[in-house]
Amino acid sequence: ITLFKEKKDSLKVYGYTKIKDGVYFSDNKKFELGSGEILFVGKLLNPYLNLKAYYKKEPYFITILIGGRFDYPIL
Repeated sequence: ITLFKEKKDSLKVYGYTKIKDGVYFSDNKKFELGSGEILFVGKLLNPYLNLKAYYKKEPYFITILIGGRFDYPIL
């Protein structure tokens, strides 16, 4: 990850980070995060996403693929 800032300009972030695994909770639901990555190409709060999430509710096992930008994700 590279941080870049010029006078009177907002902070810019470049690079990517890999996600190995994790957990995310939303609306009392537990989502397991699989491997993926987050790509920063300028704005800190609007990276590109390439993530997998899993939700289990018997008898279902749901895989969610998350792509696109943070402000307009594609599911």
